[in-house]
Amino acid sequence: LDAAAAAIGIDSEELRAALRDGSTVAEVAQAHDVDVQTVIDALVADAEKAVDQAVTDGRITEDRAAEIKANLPDRITAMVNGEGRFGDDDGPPPADESDTTEGSGTAA
Repeated sequence: LDAAAAAIGIDSEELRAALRDGSTVAEVAQAHDVDVQTVIDALVADAEKAVDQAVTDGRITEDRAAEIKANLPDRITAMVNGEGRFGDDDGPPPADESDTTEGSGTAA
């Protein structure tokens, strides 16, 4: 959520508190006069960096990274609008996950 908070111009804890209180990221952005697409773009860029790092670290294959990246804009748009949660499956695996099987990348 750090990238979303930075795009909105607030600290991460303020964003987390708003989400806990039932707001969506889009609502928080709008309340701070920030275009929602700006937040989506920042989150997509941040997620793409994480996916690239997962490839560099050997945690996922380049093919899997391409699959993940192809879905990022739609998934992040949905999450920003409250139609999903941050941290759902189909993102890059956590740094401590040792499964590098092609087609993997989702937590059990």
